[in-house]
Amino acid sequence: MANIFDQFDESNGAPAIAKGANIFDQFDTPQKPESGQDYVEGIAQSAGQGATLGFGDEIAAAFGSGFGLGPMIGSKTYDQILEETRARGKKFSEAHPYVSTGAEIAGGLSTLAAGPAKAVVQAPTWLARAANSAKIGAGFGAASGFGNSEDGAVNRVVGAGKGAAAGAVLGPAIADVAFPVVSRAVATVPQAIRFANRAVRAARDPEGAAYANVADKAVQSGLDFDQMLARVSPERSANLATRGFTEDDIASIVSRQLQGESAASVAQDLTAQGKQITAATVRDYFKRYQDSNPTPLGIIDVAKEVSGDAAAGPLTRYARAAHSIVGGEDSTAAQALVGRQELQPGRVSSIIEKRVGGGDLAAQKKAHAKALQEESTKAYKAFHDEPDLATDNLADLMEEPMFRNAMANAKRQERVDIIRENQEIAKRNAAAQKLGKPNKVEPLKPVPDVNEETQVFSPKALDLIQRDLRLTGEGFSNPNEANYARNLREVFLDRIEQFYPTFRNIRQTYASGKMEQDAFDAGRRLTTKLGAPTREALSEYESMSPAQQAIFRNAFGSALQDKAAGTVAGAQAANQFTSQSFRQIVEKLFPKSDKKLYEQGQKLIQELKTEATTTRTKNDVLAGSRTAELSADLDKVGTAAEAAANISTGNIMGVLRTLTKRLTQQIGSEGAKQSLKLLTETDPAKLIQTLQRLARESKGYARRQAYVAAIRELRSGAFARGVPVIGNVAGEQNAVGRD
Repeated sequence: MANIFDQFDESNGAPAIAKGANIFDQFDTPQKPESGQDYVEGIAQSAGQGATLGFGDEIAAAFGSGFGLGPMIGSKTYDQILEETRARGKKFSEAHPYVSTGAEIAGGLSTLAAGPAKAVVQAPTWLARAANSAKIGAGFGAASGFGNSEDGAVNRVVGAGKGAAAGAVLGPAIADVAFPVVSRAVATVPQAIRFANRAVRAARDPEGAAYANVADKAVQSGLDFDQMLARVSPERSANLATRGFTEDDIASIVSRQLQGESAASVAQDLTAQGKQITAATVRDYFKRYQDSNPTPLGIIDVAKEVSGDAAAGPLTRYARAAHSIVGGEDSTAAQALVGRQELQPGRVSSIIEKRVGGGDLAAQKKAHAKALQEESTKAYKAFHDEPDLATDNLADLMEEPMFRNAMANAKRQERVDIIRENQEIAKRNAAAQKLGKPNKVEPLKPVPDVNEETQVFSPKALDLIQRDLRLTGEGFSNPNEANYARNLREVFLDRIEQFYPTFRNIRQTYASGKMEQDAFDAGRRLTTKLGAPTREALSEYESMSPAQQAIFRNAFGSALQDKAAGTVAGAQAANQFTSQSFRQIVEKLFPKSDKKLYEQGQKLIQELKTEATTTRTKNDVLAGSRTAELSADLDKVGTAAEAAANISTGNIMGVLRTLTKRLTQQIGSEGAKQSLKLLTETDPAKLIQTLQRLARESKGYARRQAYVAAIRELRSGAFARGVPVIGNVAGEQNAVGRD
């Protein structure tokens, strides 16, 4: 914190004193202004600054420009007059620093002689005078520092904080009083001073203050930043733990790669620190992080995930309050949440693609279709190896012309199939003979005659008959003939089951001829609600083969993607997948009995739930902020009008109160921006670093609370008001934006 007397030190720009020279020689020939009029005007301007707490230049510019109407009445603008006035004041202050300072003190005394300054003179004891001096010095130092600072609100806020601190110290010092350690409250003074320093640092470093405030609110809510960090950072392996790696190290490994650092560089750096790790292991932890965090999260999201919405409530309300204060002045934080929401349908689709389709639903469907075909071939082969069936068992059906026609077609097809198989066998036998491997030679299959009077049907012939009847029924345009063919086939399938019980599974699973499409269509019919269509689809699922069930799940994922894609941009794409019904459906399709499937299903549920959490966070933080923003804007207009009225009527104490309100608004607005930015940051590269810093900040919660308690205790004591003029000058000396 700057000392107002620092300006007289050599290191701060004061003229160097030659070795052996008299230090007072420099005062023998003071620099003269160009004219007596300039000199007098300089003194008057300095006194005016003191009397108006540093707002003299603004007031002069306001009157000189006709309160902003300068260009319309042929005068200069407010900004032009303000710049010229400040330039003259700066020139006079540099040429006559002591005269300027004295004039400001005199001006402050003339303004406040009948006001709070009396509290110092009339204080019954020197202890009361010291207390009064410190308090008024701090208050007027803040106001003067605010008024004398230039170049924007932030510089004024910083100037106010520095002026308050300097005024609080210099008020008692220049009044020549002491502050003995004689009361109960004195024990809390060191803590209170630290609290005051923290307040000044908050104005100078609003980002640091935001971290401390968020950490404190989290601790008060029972949130644990170490647990929150564990939610997003991969778990440390037992092997790395034995090598001295901490959970913080693992988080840093991920964070550094998120920021673009290579795995080789991270591994090399850690190894140089005595922690042996390979680049492959570093990359593995990064992949694990990416796999577990498909959704960009913020502090509030992680708090909700770890401890629930209730525990995260204070942080949520803090962010909402900050956004209400900032309003339209800073849309960056709001855009971070809105922008993330707009991309949610795409992220939801990717989550489904990964958890249901293994990263590629289309490729997975092809693989499942191939598996289903192989599954079907294996089942039919087992049936074809069964014994033949005597024709007497089908005598009644053979009286039907359609059946006899199908039988003839089947026999011809069977003959052709066997001829084709024998050709393939012959090729393999020739190759085996050429290689000198006679043991690889296979016998040819007997080729059946196409004889309608045959006495037996092979299982393969029976299979071909039912296929022919199915195709016949599908080919009829006449609905009566088509219905007749379907009924005839059903009777025939019943007869096959009667003599071949193993055929029952084939009939249910593969005999439709559309086994892949049937499974896919059934999966598409599944909804996210437990209604009649869903129960019917799930009933079909239970009777399917493993390959068909895989196709069914693939189709279910495809349907979910369509639902997400059909959401209007920015809408709640994930909310439709967070119901208890949806969970039950997923756990039916991805059961505990299959460990791998169950893990997929649980990740699908959790990641879609996380997406829904981000939607709630956006709504919670931004809800109702427009009303609060309007109220804040109206309050600012009222504050400006109040200040103008107080200045016009010479109500200096009213000006001070208005400045206090204005200073509070400025500090609060800047702090709100930083807090909102911190709580709404969704960049994955920054999240882990932010959580690590908040974890460190949370360790200082007890110390900061002690500071607050100390301040409250001091405020409850018998400390009155003190020397305002010293604070006024201290504020000017600590103003920011002025050389």
